[in-house]
Amino acid sequence: MTRKYRRRPRWIISGAAAASIALVGGGWVAATAFQSPAQREAAALPPTPGIVTAAVERGDLVRTATLRLTIQRETRLEVPLPTQPDDPAVVTAQPVVSGQTLAAGAVATELNGRPVIALPGQFPYYRDLTVGDRGPDVDQLQRGMMAAGLLHGHDGVFGEPTERAIKRLYSEAHSHAPIAPTATDPSQQGSDATPERVMVRPSDLVVVDELPATVVASPAVGTIASADTGFTLERGSTHAVADISSAAAAGLTVGTSGTARVGDVPVPVRVAAVGGDTGARDTRRVTVVGADAPLPDDLVGNELVASLDVHVAARDALLIPSSAVIPGGDNAAYVLVRRRQDLQRVPVEELGTLDGRSAVRPLRAGSLESGDKVRVP
Repeated sequence: MTRKYRRRPRWIISGAAAASIALVGGGWVAATAFQSPAQREAAALPPTPGIVTAAVERGDLVRTATLRLTIQRETRLEVPLPTQPDDPAVVTAQPVVSGQTLAAGAVATELNGRPVIALPGQFPYYRDLTVGDRGPDVDQLQRGMMAAGLLHGHDGVFGEPTERAIKRLYSEAHSHAPIAPTATDPSQQGSDATPERVMVRPSDLVVVDELPATVVASPAVGTIASADTGFTLERGSTHAVADISSAAAAGLTVGTSGTARVGDVPVPVRVAAVGGDTGARDTRRVTVVGADAPLPDDLVGNELVASLDVHVAARDALLIPSSAVIPGGDNAAYVLVRRRQDLQRVPVEELGTLDGRSAVRPLRAGSLESGDKVRVP
């Protein structure tokens, strides 16, 4: 006779499973509740830290200063325009602009439709000059004509050679020389005995102590000339200047070297001067020149960014954190280099320190190289 089994109700099975879970959970709670004090203290401690390392690098240990400088020429001067007899005097043309060269005998500007011609000299002209005049101003005029290639000698006497040179000076300026007043003696009127003579007026000449020079700034057309109107000129070799605080200039000395970038091209530079009157308190002027060659002429008036080596501790050396260098006996030092799972002691010589980094040299060749890991305490 076959015995029939009755399926147990689902609630019985679910209750058994819940009871099992309760027993396991209760056992865990009980195990936790009954930990020893030593077990609880060990569980509360942070995990044992691993060894902290830093990579060895190769490079220069240098502190640099970055300066933004303006390129200009060795000498800068402000040249006022000559006083004009007419009032007002207006700039009606400007034949030379920034970056161009102003040479002896060239037209510097045009006032009231008349050319103003640049000549080298030491003082402004103070009277009209014509044939028969003599003096230091005539001698200066003749020297200026020689610089312009229009005269071959000077004697301080305005004679016919000087007159011919004056005519050429104005002709090359696309103008004509003023005519000197004639004698007022009625008996001389219409006579061939008094030919017309040319003259030079002070208002037609601008005096620069040395030419040629490069124009940095010039008065624009339409400017009404005043005592403050004139040119800014530069001459001499090119250099770059920056006015910085005395604190920033503290580490810079004459000869400090560095690198500037002209476009994408690095250019070696050096400090030529530190100091000078800048017109501002606690400010010093730093002058930088090309180390191998003058800075390019076509960059005059532009800015240049230079990185200067204020302090050089080491060049082309192995660099590590200074804290990784461990002092030893007899002025020796060593570092701990990680080799797989071990730390190897490597004796080193500390070449220099700067800003928390040290340049080192291993005492055994090949025992320390770029890319190794050193322990940092």
